[in-house]
Amino acid sequence: MSDSTAIAARWRYWEPLEVIASLQRRIPRLQYMVEARRRHEAAARACLMAGLSWRVIERHALDDPRTSEDERRMCIAAAQERQRTRPNDRGSKVKFKVNERYRRLHQ
Repeated sequence: MSDSTAIAARWRYWEPLEVIASLQRRIPRLQYMVEARRRHEAAARACLMAGLSWRVIERHALDDPRTSEDERRMCIAAAQERQRTRPNDRGSKVKFKVNERYRRLHQ
């Protein structure tokens, strides 16, 4: 599946939530939905460019068009850190070693 097709498929998850949000705003619905779709596509592409899989993007809702850019950057960085520090074996019960810089930032 191409990136554009996957992004369009994932948009179907966010679209009903954005319709509800558009009803709460005082701007035209079509204009709001076009902007929300653009934000979603930009967020999804940023995650893909960061090397994250669709599984991670969906699990952590990294493509949520309602989040701010700063929050999204922080979440993408955290997902990359988890991906870097944890072993790929899903069944592993190994305690994960977190680097000191990350530990200091999140005390």
